[in-house]
Amino acid sequence: TLLTGNLLAKGEWCVFCSAGHPLASYDGHVPLGALKSYNWVKNGATPAMAPFVPGFTGRNKNPLTNIGYVTDASQQMALELILNSDLLGYGPRLTLDREFSHGEIVELDLPITKRYITIMEIRRRDVLSTVLDRTFSIAEDFFQNQALV
Repeated sequence: TLLTGNLLAKGEWCVFCSAGHPLASYDGHVPLGALKSYNWVKNGATPAMAPFVPGFTGRNKNPLTNIGYVTDASQQMALELILNSDLLGYGPRLTLDREFSHGEIVELDLPITKRYITIMEIRRRDVLSTVLDRTFSIAEDFFQNQALV
């Protein structure tokens, strides 16, 4: 094969909201019924197969019927909507690492089905390029400090 790959990061998906959101004040599990009072962000820039609400474990696997959502056009718009409203989000935790580390966004404790994102670098072995070498080196350095789940 002419391709070579390297795993850069693997992260878990989660449900999140702004630190000032009413659901952020729960200490422990958030009741599933409480989710029905809030709308979700649907990122229009993600692939169509990417879900915008989680799957759930346990007896009540589909508590979110007839939910409302706001569609955005980019990751940045989704972030602004989450930070400045009572909307809920669902996605890879590592895409919001800075906001989590600064306490702007919090993860909600919910019985959701585990889902992961994998970030890999893939390139052709037969293409020699110092520019590509440097680009891949920058990506590797960045993700070196990211935790693999």
